[in-house]
Amino acid sequence: MNSNKTLKFRPEQLKIKSKLILKDNLTIDGEKSSSTFLPAQLNKASKNRVNEFLRGRYCAGQALELMERDAELLIDMNNDRSPAWPSGIVGSISHSKRYSCSAVTDSDRCIGLGIDVELVSRVQDKISRVIKTNQDINENSDLSAQELLALIFSAKESLYKSLYPLVQQFFGFDHAALVEINNGIFTIELLKELTAEYPMGTRFEGSYQFFDDHIFTIIEINL
Repeated sequence: MNSNKTLKFRPEQLKIKSKLILKDNLTIDGEKSSSTFLPAQLNKASKNRVNEFLRGRYCAGQALELMERDAELLIDMNNDRSPAWPSGIVGSISHSKRYSCSAVTDSDRCIGLGIDVELVSRVQDKISRVIKTNQDINENSDLSAQELLALIFSAKESLYKSLYPLVQQFFGFDHAALVEINNGIFTIELLKELTAEYPMGTRFEGSYQFFDDHIFTIIEINL
């Protein structure tokens, strides 16, 4: 088993259609940007939370630019704190303490998109009972126990981000299980019905990649 701590992020190896930006140790001038870019919901937020927001929005702008859209487009915040994407765009944003990322695509190609980046060593076994269900994969010969737990956690985060705009309801880790892993591709299955369009047993496929003690996951829900 190879350590992921020495691996570099290789977005070209992901089997995705979306435009993706991932930045390492991104620094944003909050004093300059926040007055014109900060939504009302974050007026009293901590400096760290404001910086996270600005880092994510910067990556979103860069991803939009890859689509030949205006990188300066304001991506506001909805009342539920999810990103308010421009018309015709489906997107997602994530960050760890070190990395910031965003993925976007056209809404006529994809109806749901979710990404997540996590520090693997942050996902500890003591929270496995919150993250895992009896239906989740218990072991994999290519992954350590901690890597597998991080993958389960991250895949469920990406599932939530991809599905929430479609189902408009909150759901937890116990609503889905990671059931298959194969060469950078995972399959996750709903254990409970969310809507008539997404009943129990619905499966979604996503891509994952380990790098630099992190894991990145993405789910695209196609038309």
